[in-house]
Amino acid sequence: MASNRVISDSDKAYSDHVPVVCGLRVKLKNITHRKKAPKRDLRLLREDKNVRSKFQEEAFPKIEIVERNQRNSEETYSALQDFLVNSVEKVVQKEQKVKLLSKKKRICSAASCIQAKDGTVLLEKNKILERCEECVRDLYDYDRNETPLPSNNTDGPPILKEEVRSALNKMLYGKAPGPDLIHTEMMEALEDLGVEKITRLSNLIYQESQIPVKMCKSIFITLPKKLGANKCELHRTISLKSHVTKLVLRILLERIKGRTIGEMADEQYGFSQDKGTRNAIFIMRMLSERAIEMQHDLYLLYRLHKSIRHCAAQPPL
Repeated sequence: MASNRVISDSDKAYSDHVPVVCGLRVKLKNITHRKKAPKRDLRLLREDKNVRSKFQEEAFPKIEIVERNQRNSEETYSALQDFLVNSVEKVVQKEQKVKLLSKKKRICSAASCIQAKDGTVLLEKNKILERCEECVRDLYDYDRNETPLPSNNTDGPPILKEEVRSALNKMLYGKAPGPDLIHTEMMEALEDLGVEKITRLSNLIYQESQIPVKMCKSIFITLPKKLGANKCELHRTISLKSHVTKLVLRILLERIKGRTIGEMADEQYGFSQDKGTRNAIFIMRMLSERAIEMQHDLYLLYRLHKSIRHCAAQPPL
């Protein structure tokens, strides 16, 4: 505030207010916009044969160099990440800004502020990120029982190429990548050679009983459940993990499916194939209509989970 003064009013008979004039000096803040990494049109790896062949010509020589220098799963995964990402940057063109050309506007429903634990409103970006990190830590912070050590031999058959190829065919395209920027389209474009390298990496992880550190990292994103959400409880979280990690986990899930199916009851829905929540809703409607027809009472038991902590902190099978 540079100056202030009171203006005398000659017509005070009509009003008892005293006007005050202030002089303010305001300095506007220069907002720096973060540059986003350009997206590559990975759709061309599946649809354009020329782009696919160029990508293979660029990646195949680098794979031979990786085979000479690889020692463990950590080094193999890092080398796989480097030559896949670099080959895509050299061959695949950038994605066109279709939304800007067609003048489509994206409506953002997320609030620009969030409340702290004590109720104060946080407006700065760094403090908002710290608050979101604190919420995610509290969400997954619970006491887990110690994993019992297996008493019998845990050595199993090695992972086969057919298992990797089957899991790769079930992967979805066009999904956001994890921190390593490896897409499913990149692994699929390498065809048989890509299946061979993923098989080798999976067997190294299986033999060493240790997953590389980069494969364990995920990006958590908070999404508002409704408009104007300014509390952590009004957000849900999604995680962006490595597509290579998803592929390895899919292979392991297929192997243990025979063990887990026997542990689930026939009334369990949502965790097995052809028995989703839609099937459960259909059966519930059939039972309710039958109860109304026969004039019988139907009792439904609802279990409310307040957060993921109540769902995750369950005893193991």
